[in-house]
Amino acid sequence: MSRELDTNWRDLNYNFETLELNPELVKALNSLKIFRPSNIQFRALMATKNSLNLCLECQFQKHETIILAISILEKINVESEDCCQAIILSSDSNVIKHIADTIEYLGLYLNEKICTHLSNVVDNINRLKNGVNIIIGNPGRIYDLIGLGSIKLHNIKIMASF
Repeated sequence: MSRELDTNWRDLNYNFETLELNPELVKALNSLKIFRPSNIQFRALMATKNSLNLCLECQFQKHETIILAISILEKINVESEDCCQAIILSSDSNVIKHIADTIEYLGLYLNEKICTHLSNVVDNINRLKNGVNIIIGNPGRIYDLIGLGSIKLHNIKIMASF
């Protein structure tokens, strides 16, 4: 059975509260002086809230990063600290750092745990043993950590590539 979904989402008279985002996430967005989603942020958030796959191209990386951070922080369960629920891939270490910083800031009130490839493999393995919700890294490092059995894929809810 296919489900029909209106994807026009023309009514852009929304703020983050009316999108029913986590109140702690809204608080973090407001602290950045972001009170309303841009058109592309709104449409992307509606797609992710409706569990649709999303291919996104923005003029500014800031929009992509915020959409990604909100989508991930809305999907993960921070109480399940023993399993990874999101993987973000990028071959650019500056992009990885920017994404990690954005997610850490927006997740400030949510207590999410992040692991990035910007540290050495042994540190990554130890961090993963202690439980993380989100892993951000280059494809090679993520592949190696999966091969070593440090990353379990059975609880992944969202995967993104930059």
